[in-house]
Amino acid sequence: LKSMNKVDQALLDDLHRQFDVLDADGSGGLQEDDIVILTERKLSERRQKVLVRYRDALLRRRGSVFGRVSAQIHPDPANADIVEVS
Repeated sequence: LKSMNKVDQALLDDLHRQFDVLDADGSGGLQEDDIVILTERKLSERRQKVLVRYRDALLRRRGSVFGRVSAQIHPDPANADIVEVS
């Protein structure tokens, strides 16, 4: 296709990049395992985002020692672990 001027190098490079993203296990081919790996990664990312939002909502709602201590220990909410203080 390239020699027939149907596609250019930029398109081929883009297709190679997309293939590399989809080839999650690095095997050089696309199999069902790649879809499973990509799905698990996406679910894990979504789960983490939901947990962070849930934790932040709890901290805002509580406004207690729990929230203040957690915020002091972990100023970056994306990396904070919830540690309850009694």
